[in-house]
Amino acid sequence: MNHFSQLSRINRRGISLFEMLLVVSILGIMGAFALPIFWQQRDVFADVKAKRNAQELVAESTVAQAAGATQLSASTVEEMVEKLLWGVRVTEGVFAGREFGLRAMKAEDAQAAVKHLKVVDGQLVLR
Repeated sequence: MNHFSQLSRINRRGISLFEMLLVVSILGIMGAFALPIFWQQRDVFADVKAKRNAQELVAESTVAQAAGATQLSASTVEEMVEKLLWGVRVTEGVFAGREFGLRAMKAEDAQAAVKHLKVVDGQLVLR
């Protein structure tokens, strides 16, 4: 075996700078196409989360009013949501002393859910 064939065998084991730059550029192009899709999915996820929080607010409001939480009635969605975030206590009936509310929900999450809610006849409902 001559010296030249040993060098060419050694050079075949690694990758060249050109090959590495080619792979990096292909990954960059793929990333450029994928990034807008990820941002769009993030917006979709935020809207789904807001709808789910709106459903939770409606459910908690309905249960609280059925249990007799009279202080929950309000004229605007924002007022009802704020009362649910702080919690309302039932004063009479079987559920007297029971508190209803969503204290674990963050205020910014509740604010995002407001766009999916409306008040109809003193009841919080989905749009």
